[in-house]
Amino acid sequence: MKRNAAYLTIAILISKILGLVRGLVLSYFYGTSMVSDVYFTSWSIPNVIFGFVAIGLVSTFIPVYIRASEEQGESVADRYMSDALNLITVLAVVLVLLGLVFTKELVLVFAHGYTGAKLELAVRFTKVTLLSIFFIGARSIYESYHEIHNRFLIAPIGSFMMNIVVILSIFMSVKTDIMVLPIGIFIASVIQYLFAYLTSKGKGFKRRLSFDVRNPYVKMMTVMAIPIILGASIDQINLVIDRTIASTFVDGSISAISYASQINDAVLGVFVSTMATVLYPTLVGNAVRNETEQLKGTVTKILNVVNLLMIPASIGIMVLSKPIVMMLLGHGQFDDQAIVVTGTILFFYALGLVAFGMRQVLTKTFYALEDTKTPVRIGVVSVVANILLNLVLSKIMGVTGLALATTLAAFIGSLLLYNALRIRLDGLRTGQFIRSFSKTAFASLIMGFAVYAIYYPTILSDIGKKGVVIAIGFGIAVYMLVMHFMGVPEYDEIIKKRIKANA
Repeated sequence: MKRNAAYLTIAILISKILGLVRGLVLSYFYGTSMVSDVYFTSWSIPNVIFGFVAIGLVSTFIPVYIRASEEQGESVADRYMSDALNLITVLAVVLVLLGLVFTKELVLVFAHGYTGAKLELAVRFTKVTLLSIFFIGARSIYESYHEIHNRFLIAPIGSFMMNIVVILSIFMSVKTDIMVLPIGIFIASVIQYLFAYLTSKGKGFKRRLSFDVRNPYVKMMTVMAIPIILGASIDQINLVIDRTIASTFVDGSISAISYASQINDAVLGVFVSTMATVLYPTLVGNAVRNETEQLKGTVTKILNVVNLLMIPASIGIMVLSKPIVMMLLGHGQFDDQAIVVTGTILFFYALGLVAFGMRQVLTKTFYALEDTKTPVRIGVVSVVANILLNLVLSKIMGVTGLALATTLAAFIGSLLLYNALRIRLDGLRTGQFIRSFSKTAFASLIMGFAVYAIYYPTILSDIGKKGVVIAIGFGIAVYMLVMHFMGVPEYDEIIKKRIKANA
């Protein structure tokens, strides 16, 4: 398990770096322009349309597969997987056909501020990217199958391949035609799917084309998935409202939000998503076997590690938000104004890193407990809060208000989820969690002041990328030094393991 986590961390890190490179290449050639706005919109539409269905089915696929395997053996579980794949394929066909018929209406739902040439280009892009729906859900099922069998590298390797194809398509679009951009997205989704499919076939799984609608495990998955689908659809509605409001601002607003979100998501993906992916089968196993105390311990430990990583990352990115954007994206067509706007948006997204991380872990814990209703109820509350905050803050702060609204809603949702899980498990190790949080926050604040003091008043702020890298390295050193005296068990355990591994 530890080796899996290490390999997965490296693989996800490489994949996320490539994702940032993808954004860097796009920003270099297209900056925050009409084309980049349309590109991000056309990419998000298929993911939103089918994303909430895929999230619901995939989130319940793993616990139901494990249950089927333990109750009736792996052959029955594999038949259930085939039926689940066939169900998703039927849904994908229906959604693609509807999307192709109502493409213009879809674009206007996602970006009602688009008009004229921008709307026409968005419709052309989206007609191509919609075809990727055929592969999104099925690929996710295959990747979940690999995770169940402790093959955690399949998903990040597939993401790596996807990013390579997309990056190449961006370069090609500059030399040929901008329609290569959506075609690249479609081809990347096909390659990502084929990799997940072929590797599962090589491990012994064979998909049956027949579809048993009476399969009890498919019914179980569907019933469990409905609340998740409802909750995910609420999240997607929130995303649509974010982008729709952003589309009413100047050209480049959607791009600025997307670039900042990519940087924020890269941090979450490398650390929090890695832990959640590796430990989710363990959480499911504890829940299925009613090992409540073990589950409490695992959840608390994961949350404490999230604190160790996300609190300093949050403060560090907030202090250096604009320099980080300058370092990563400040090239080519990405001008000074784009750096300022994107950096400000990143500041407010980074404020919520801890909340985003906690929400991921807590939601997966409820799914492991086969409780899909609680996250939905809390999701409704946080999304309503997000929408209201969007409407208020966007009028006061412009496009940056959307990022602050998202962060505040994430804190509301994560706190409600924590309290609900505490009640569900008849207590969590809250004292341990608060002590760890407080000590980590103290060390992170000292780090933040130190980074600010060494970067802005000194020559570091005038020497470009090198100055940013030096400031980040200095901040990490200060944080580790202070944490050495804080007595946080999870931190001490990580350091001892590193020393032992290098001995």
